Amino acid sequence: MTVLLLWALALWPAALELLLLDSPVTAVAWDLRLREAARWTAVALAVAVAAAALLYPPFLPGLRLQGQRLRLSMSGDRTRLRNLQFELRQLETAARQLEAGRLALGMGDARTALPHLLRAVELDPEHLPARWQLGLALKQLGQLQLAAAELGAVVARDPVHAFGQARLAYGTVLHAMGRDAEAAAELRAREAAHGPSPEASFVLGRALLATGDREGARSAFSAAVACGAGAKLDAQQAWYRARARAALRRVGR
Repeated sequence: MTVLLLWALALWPAALELLLLDSPVTAVAWDLRLREAARWTAVALAVAVAAAALLYPPFLPGLRLQGQRLRLSMSGDRTRLRNLQFELRQLETAARQLEAGRLALGMGDARTALPHLLRAVELDPEHLPARWQLGLALKQLGQLQLAAAELGAVVARDPVHAFGQARLAYGTVLHAMGRDAEAAAELRAREAAHGPSPEASFVLGRALLATGDREGARSAFSAAVACGAGAKLDAQQAWYRARARAALRRVGR
């Protein structure tokens, strides 16, 4: 939807030029109407954003995160991906399939990444980076059972794989599946090895809250809020910290 809107804005000057050649008066009238509509739309959006931010403080960090994801999806190296897909018809290896899958995942395109990662694992079932990326793609696509199987296999072989990100993803999937006690155990083990982060501590707090451990949840949310205090976080971690702050208010300090 956002991409279509950007295309419409880009094409409007050309459309106006064509209309001007046909009927200058009509073109000017349409331009004035659209400017007025754009002005009121901007005012309405500003009011809506301000209201959303007041009612739900994580809204603005979430908006920033969505903007970052949109930029990544639009600025990704799709030419490189297409070239890789062509080259794979000539010479196929697990490493090259993994590279194509990673490129697609980096652009937020899990559907394109999935067949490449499945093939990489098929070619080399012992390739942990491929299984880790496959687990991520399945997680993004909502295929939680399959994601848990892949991520669990990676964590079993290498508990600190990808600097603890594999274990974090595994714990997150377990929490999404309602296996909260297992999720909390995985996330606590990850925290013991790598320390807290806004994302990991927030998900741990949610899992503990689901098991009825309000005190543990409060402590986890507090850790998420304290992470990187005074420092500039990336969009994703800032969003989790904002959500942890909102959750901490609900459970009480």
